[in-house]
Amino acid sequence: MNQDFSLEPLPLAGAFRIRHKVFADQRGMFKRIGCHQTLLDAGVDAQPRQVNCSMTPVKGTVRGMHYQMPPAAEVKIVNCFHGELFDVLIDLRPNSATFLQWHGERLSADSHTSLIVPKGFAHGFQALSDNVLMMYLNSTDYSPDLEGGLNPLDPTINVKWPLPVVGLSAKDGGREFIDSHFDGIPLVT
Repeated sequence: MNQDFSLEPLPLAGAFRIRHKVFADQRGMFKRIGCHQTLLDAGVDAQPRQVNCSMTPVKGTVRGMHYQMPPAAEVKIVNCFHGELFDVLIDLRPNSATFLQWHGERLSADSHTSLIVPKGFAHGFQALSDNVLMMYLNSTDYSPDLEGGLNPLDPTINVKWPLPVVGLSAKDGGREFIDSHFDGIPLVT
């Protein structure tokens, strides 16, 4: 096990929580966000190809639920660096025992935790405070032609957002609800 952080499996297979060890002294603090070899040893190939940052100014705003289709399917490591958020993962792998199930948990600048979102999952979050700053480490480059998403208010998924949803983009709020014909994300490995 790495001394700088530990991996804990989440209820959705392949998803993990990273607990970061914080090194603090009179100068402030330091924490390692990830280590490629440690993640590989745990079966997670999440070497970043793209690093993204979002700032969400209004509490209650929801961003998501986004995913990339193969061959641009991606692993994400998500971190909250300012404020607090409710992070949500939805399993869209058609052969998974947890297909269409979701997991959510709070992340904050003070929690010193990150989440690993596997390929085949939709991801999104709700700002629980104003001015939420989030960083994403993505294993593939963004491909607009292979972008997909679910409506975060879809009753089939029924995410229990902690706050009333505000600030939903027209694109995210305008996505169709899924139906019995939804096949998920077929992953080619």
